Amino acid sequence: MTRSPAYDNNIRVSGAVSTDERIVYRPRRRNNPGSVSGWIPFPAKENVLSIWQFNNSLEDDAGSNDLTANDGTPVYVASAGGLGKGLQFDGSLYLSKTAPTNLSPTDRFTIGLVGKFPVTTTAQNVVHRLGSTEGWAFFFKELSPTILSMSLNGGYASANSTGTIDDGNLKFLAVTYDKDLGGSEELKLYIDGVQDGSDDYSTAIDYIPAPDLGIGAGATGNSPVVNGTIMYQVVVWDVALSVLNIESWRNKGFGVSY
Repeated sequence: MTRSPAYDNNIRVSGAVSTDERIVYRPRRRNNPGSVSGWIPFPAKENVLSIWQFNNSLEDDAGSNDLTANDGTPVYVASAGGLGKGLQFDGSLYLSKTAPTNLSPTDRFTIGLVGKFPVTTTAQNVVHRLGSTEGWAFFFKELSPTILSMSLNGGYASANSTGTIDDGNLKFLAVTYDKDLGGSEELKLYIDGVQDGSDDYSTAIDYIPAPDLGIGAGATGNSPVVNGTIMYQVVVWDVALSVLNIESWRNKGFGVSY
């Protein structure tokens, strides 16, 4: 099957869909993203705070949070599916942005990450705005095999996956938070569109003092991702996406721009 134009807003799915299948999209107007039976709405452009797609640059395609490379030179590699390029890390390189004030969701947000992640025996800060008691950190735990983890407000909330992320395959990883969701799963982790890990936490995220942003390590270069890690897309939304939204994002493909 073939991919239709990048402006398509909804996809139709039937049965199980793998990350290797290509979905034919039917165009729908972005300013009228309501869903109808059988259609899954793709997360709206208006809800994107930042998106980095690493197609030969460190630019933020949705906002003003262009990144700075530290301790290395960015190397861009073609994806296996020909959908764009990715940024390959060498074990020292990390990206940063000083105190991005417009990247400070307090009550709800989603972080999405697409990449390939080698086996590791050390903790890795993947997408990080964490201080001692504020911000958040999306990271990999140093278990064998490696698992996904998320921390809020310096560790007052923490969720861990049971599934692994270092099998050499392309991975679509996401974390959602909605402090007003109710119940016991306000914080959720997803691996390849399937929920895997949660925590019960209902407190607004603090950003005082304002922590810097780090991608590929903490904001000062601590706990970098290992050599051979490739990131194709990092995106932050100001809403907590549903599982159907996340599956739509995953099936739409990491090389598709807003």
